[in-house]
Amino acid sequence: MEQENKDWILVSERLPEHSGHYLVTSELNMYHGGCLDETGEGTSRSLAIAFYDGTNKIGAANYWNCPSVIAWKPLPDIYRGEK
Repeated sequence: MEQENKDWILVSERLPEHSGHYLVTSELNMYHGGCLDETGEGTSRSLAIAFYDGTNKIGAANYWNCPSVIAWKPLPDIYRGEK
C-alpha cells in the first residue's frame, strides 16, 4: 500500500507552492473525465488533472477547480517526441 501512495501529497499536509495544473485524487466520482477507482471500503475516488489557484487555503473549499481533492502530485514532463 505504501508504494501505491508514493509521491502523493495529502492536501491536509500541504498544498502546491504555485498555481497550476496537478494530478489529483478526488473523493468524488467524476462523471466528466478522470478515472474511477472503487476502494475496499466501498468509496469511489477519481483521478483527474485539476487547476490549483494558489490561494494556499486548506479545508472543504481548498481552491481547486475539482471538488473534494484529497491528494495531489506534480504532472510529469510532457512527451516531446523523438529527437
